[in-house]
Amino acid sequence: MNKNKYLCRICNKEQKGIFGFLSHLRWHHSGITTKMYYDKYLKKQNEGICKTPGCSNKCNFENLTKGYHEHCSRECTKKDPEFNKKILHTKMKSGVYNNNRKKAKKTCIEKYGVKNISQIEEVKEKKKETCLENNGYEHWVGTKEHKEWMNNGGAAHANRFIQNPSKPQVALFGLCQEVLPYPIMNYPCGRYSIDIAIPQLGIAIEYDGSYWHQDDKYDTHRQKQIEDDGWIFLRYIDEVPDKGKLLNDIKEML
Repeated sequence: MNKNKYLCRICNKEQKGIFGFLSHLRWHHSGITTKMYYDKYLKKQNEGICKTPGCSNKCNFENLTKGYHEHCSRECTKKDPEFNKKILHTKMKSGVYNNNRKKAKKTCIEKYGVKNISQIEEVKEKKKETCLENNGYEHWVGTKEHKEWMNNGGAAHANRFIQNPSKPQVALFGLCQEVLPYPIMNYPCGRYSIDIAIPQLGIAIEYDGSYWHQDDKYDTHRQKQIEDDGWIFLRYIDEVPDKGKLLNDIKEML
């Protein structure tokens, strides 16, 4: 809320700051809430409507200085291509993130002789004891509950938080942003996640490096499961296409 907004539009009395303004509104105009005041005097055109393409739901009011939220829900925030673009840009820069990780790793090596504190034997044993005491098993991974969680979307959910997607995948995603409507990286689909999804077209685009994808049986089964959900598959192996090839491949599929 900038300085000129500290002028009360109701009685034309100027206040010293935001807290003085809120106090003035409360004691001198008690019948008017901050949301009512904002809606009448400060609200911009189309503000309060979710910014995610295809969604027109109303957003919640935050406060007098920030106005309305830009999205109606957390899911819509994740689906907004502009939001995803900002996240990708942050990951691409990742200067602070990588520097913090390197610093933490260095400190851990100097103090304990390992890269991560979870590698210390005493910590491992303590985790086992706590998990056994609370849940009846030493490790959640591999249990029946864990397998059920993975099969019911847990694996896809976890993949959404991958901090370091491969450089070719990032490059392919950037290309998709230029030529396709609202691409989403690591899009959940059943128990899997799609590298790059175009939900509006029902297209799943995958980049596979031959070094990391040597289990053809698994990849074929995974692709069939995703195709059974109605997706059209476009797979690139050890290749990031140029814009022309990507568009031609899409046209042939559709």
